[in-house]
Amino acid sequence: MSDSQVYFSTSNKCKVRVELVGEEKVTERQRKTDQLVSARLVGAQVASVGPPGQLACAACNLKQLDLTDNLIGSWPTVTAICQELPRLQLLNLSHNRLALPNSCSEAGFQQLPGVQCLVVNHCGITWQQVGVMQTALPHLKELHAAGNNISSLQLQPVIDKEQHQQLSQGPQHNLVGFSCIETLGLEHNSIADWQEVLCLAGLPRLKRLHLSGNPIPQASYQPWPIPHGALFQEMPSQLEEAEQTAGHAGLHAQQRRQQQQQPFAALEALLLGSCQIS
Repeated sequence: MSDSQVYFSTSNKCKVRVELVGEEKVTERQRKTDQLVSARLVGAQVASVGPPGQLACAACNLKQLDLTDNLIGSWPTVTAICQELPRLQLLNLSHNRLALPNSCSEAGFQQLPGVQCLVVNHCGITWQQVGVMQTALPHLKELHAAGNNISSLQLQPVIDKEQHQQLSQGPQHNLVGFSCIETLGLEHNSIADWQEVLCLAGLPRLKRLHLSGNPIPQASYQPWPIPHGALFQEMPSQLEEAEQTAGHAGLHAQQRRQQQQQPFAALEALLLGSCQIS
């Protein structure tokens, strides 16, 4: 049998000869890793980026990388991979047991401005950790965090346990860092209250929201104007208080209107399949 011929067994246990056509061209193309724009390393036991510069030299044009079901366990490793691949736009880290930081002040937490799509399905992460990531991903357009047992979409301020003081770490107590998000996938989590979903109402560019497989019993819409990136449950009481304290100056009122939007202002698709809505 030649190297270009292989045999496959059918359901009837018959052998079928298959001749591989174009194998040499495919193999030759795969050898030229510097020309690859997409790569899948699923279940390849990848745990680190390797020697500095090696990945950058081997795959300098890579734009999409699928690292599903590997051994990547820390955000510094993710950062190192992205820094080696300056053109990387899509990164799939599903089924990696990621130990993400709880604060953007932790070592190895750096900005990754090139990443536009991040997939962290079934990684065992919390929504608090997702909120911290927004500081590192300022241009993120698509985020998928399905199957992480997330039950709350509220972000809590980071507290210094020794001094019992709130740490100021930029926007991680709200969602202004995710202002570019257009698609958010939260399927098959544990979100059971529509009020949790309303925490996402201030995302100004959110077009598609995937919530299928969550035990949500009901959904409603309340058209109160809210600030960009705000947590919805802060409204409308804080909005009314701000209106009273700001006075009735025309310029101030115009500025306030420019900073506000209707909840889910850009939403085009809401997926609620397999939920418990009656």
